[in-house]
Amino acid sequence: MKRHTRFVELHVLKVVKERGNTKKILFTLFRQPITTVILSLLIAFGGVMGALGMPMQLVPDMKIPIVSVVVTYPGGECGCN
Repeated sequence: MKRHTRFVELHVLKVVKERGNTKKILFTLFRQPITTVILSLLIAFGGVMGALGMPMQLVPDMKIPIVSVVVTYPGGECGCN
């Protein structure tokens, strides 16, 4: 298993060198899996705390627009008493 792991590490290092400094973070995370797990857990924990901190309502407040039309006819009667 060690030989396979070393091969993968060398392959990742080769890719990092070919693509420049932007891939060094990925190589570091590959070499330090515990750090990667801790960072992932922190991000997930932050997401859960953010979701729990947002206000939620079962029925949100809505204002339904109302249109009122009044038409008057000259000489018309409503027939009301």
